[in-house]
Formats: sequence, structure tokens, C-alpha cells
Amino acid sequence: MPSDTSNTDMGEEGGNGDDQDLRQTTPLHFSLQYIKDLSFENPRAPEVYQNFEEPDVNINVNVGARNLAERVFEVILQISIDARANDQTTFLVELEYAGIAHVAPNVDAEAVQPLVLIEGPRLLFPFARTIIANMTRDAAYPLLLLAQMDFVTMYREGLQKAQEENQSV
Repeated sequence: MPSDTSNTDMGEEGGNGDDQDLRQTTPLHFSLQYIKDLSFENPRAPEVYQNFEEPDVNINVNVGARNLAERVFEVILQISIDARANDQTTFLVELEYAGIAHVAPNVDAEAVQPLVLIEGPRLLFPFARTIIANMTRDAAYPLLLLAQMDFVTMYREGLQKAQEENQSV
């Protein structure tokens, strides 16, 4: 069973107050990160490798969070990739990478949602990016290294879309 590798029980030998102080002053930290769902499809193998064409790559990213306890959230970063050449699928990737995020008690209540939905995925992204890069490389494709995502803009666009949907109802 996966576990937090940090020692949060200050009563046990080896614990120190410095770690607890850092967690109290750090606005957001993850106690656990994990792959929630992972899929790689390579439908045209092995023929795709014989006359390989650089595919057009379409990347979709979504962010979600659900409240697990007071100031504890599961943050989910969903990445879907559809690579196509000559109107045929070259490969498909679907990854849900998640983590258990803890928000410090000194963070104002109105700042919790943006913190979780902006900083949470920003901290998870490098790990998800590595998983995808390794998968495409291991499938004998050129390394697919995703560019950094702008989670602030994604958050703002999500808020705007939600407001527009509420006004149209």
C-alpha cells in the first residue's frame, strides 16, 4: 500500500518539529501522488513504424479536485493525447495523475479553491509529463515532452465558462 514517506507523527523517534512547522507554513503540500488511470493504445503497430510520419498531436488537459476532509483534497490532472497521421490514429494516451493535497490552516478560505486548482496541478504536472515521455519513448515513438501548462489561465477560463453557463440557465 502506498504511503507518505514523510514522518508526520512527531511523537515517534526521528520526528522533529521543523517538518511540522514547514507543513503549517507551506500553503499546499502533497502527502501522496499516484497514477489513478493510465492507458496507451498503439493500434497500427507494427506497420506504423515502417513508414513513420510525424503525427499531429492533439493534447487535452483537465483539472479536477474533490474534498476528502477539511483542507484535504484529491487533485486529479487528466491528460489525453491523440496522435494522428494521414487521418489514422498513430497512438492514444490517457493519464489521470492524482495526489492528496493538504492546504495549510493559515490560508484564507477564499484562496483555497484557486490554490488547489492552480498550484495543485502545477506541482503534479512534472511527474505526469515524465510518465507520458517514458511511455511514448518505450513505445518506440519520438520522445513526447509536453510543454509547461498555464494552469492560471485554465482556472480563469473554467470560472468564466461556469459563470456563462449559470447566466444562460
